[in-house]
Amino acid sequence: MLRSLGNTSCDVELRLFAADCAARVLPFLTEPEFSAAICASREYAIGNITPNELDAIVSAAASLLTEHVIQPSVRDFAGSAVVGASSSHPPTADKVWNSVSCALQAVACAAAELADDDYYDSVYDSALAAEVVVQSELLRTRMDMPRLK
Repeated sequence: MLRSLGNTSCDVELRLFAADCAARVLPFLTEPEFSAAICASREYAIGNITPNELDAIVSAAASLLTEHVIQPSVRDFAGSAVVGASSSHPPTADKVWNSVSCALQAVACAAAELADDDYYDSVYDSALAAEVVVQSELLRTRMDMPRLK
């Protein structure tokens, strides 16, 4: 659904959608810099702060991420979702997809890590599918799209 939008002129809606998805993974991040980045992204989307102000806040959150992780953790996925959703660069569909897919991974991994090893994959798949439904609803709401029957 997101890719079907192409490069439309809906920067505000795409930015807010990415922020909505990233905000869902804030419980996996204990540092206040991450929630500050989401708040700042929303403020930037509606014109209340400048790109430089947003960049400074996002930079503080980004500095908390570990670079070049071979096996990303829930925290790594969640942090990447937040930082990706909070960039001052135009929110193209590809950039938004990168951010929301990190949020999907964070939610699915978090659920699967609570399961017995024998059920990891099935819990992961179920959590991922459920979060896709949630994100689809968030996108429909932001873009004022009709529901498919």
